[in-house]
Amino acid sequence: MITILSWGGIGDTLRNIGLVPHQFLFQKFGIRCRVVRRPQQPGERECPPVPLFQELVERSPSLLWSGAMDNPPRHQRIGNRAVREIVKLLHHNAPQYFPFDFRLTEQERAMLPTRAPGFVVGVQTHLSGVPSKEWGIANWQSYLRMLLDKESPGISIVLIDNDDRVGELCFDPRISTTRGLNIAQSIAVAERVNLMISIDSWSKYVAASRRIPQLIVVPSQSEYHNPGGLAREWFEGIFNQPLNTLIGFEGTLQHPRATLDRIEDLSPKTLAQQTLNLIQIHRHSA
Repeated sequence: MITILSWGGIGDTLRNIGLVPHQFLFQKFGIRCRVVRRPQQPGERECPPVPLFQELVERSPSLLWSGAMDNPPRHQRIGNRAVREIVKLLHHNAPQYFPFDFRLTEQERAMLPTRAPGFVVGVQTHLSGVPSKEWGIANWQSYLRMLLDKESPGISIVLIDNDDRVGELCFDPRISTTRGLNIAQSIAVAERVNLMISIDSWSKYVAASRRIPQLIVVPSQSEYHNPGGLAREWFEGIFNQPLNTLIGFEGTLQHPRATLDRIEDLSPKTLAQQTLNLIQIHRHSA
């Protein structure tokens, strides 16, 4: 059996699940991939509670929740690695992300914000969490106004954030939010946008799994050991890929470099202009 490790935050778990073609293995061979949760280690930042991950995994028919485990058996970890290496060989030697298939109930689906016609921009504002990723309400307000002023009435915006303050950004009827939704519902909303904008969070794996163009702001963060480790781990299969634009992380996979020391150095005008450029590029395929 193939074992997928869940650890850290939501993004870490989505990354590990998305790199394995679990739906294909289940549909073709009847194989369900086990998901085990590694207990939080001393010194690691606080993570969401284990039941959140269990509830999420149990929504997928091709995954099997197997509880907490410090060290899964070696043969199971080898099977996971073998599958991922085969995928890389079939995908021009680059990792590939696969859809998650987290099922919603009819009631949960009815609660999702109505998808507006036309081009939908998803924005994961990251109003709380890692301090080095917090851009502030004022910056987000300026950025959103610039988008709507330039593109009115051609786009709508959905803010992917459950923080209570996200309501302060809903100053226009073309802006909706995922406030009050659970993580599975938020993922479902993220899967149906035409362009994703994020401050380096879990939405980048959702966008990658659905081949959604995205712009990711990557401020320097103490939890990233070095640019090389960042490229190989958290941005594996995302860095230097055609549909992805990054701010603050440049170079090549062999020689990456971080260029945004503080998120405060990013201006709303810069992010808005980059977003508008991507809207123009990708609008025809919406």
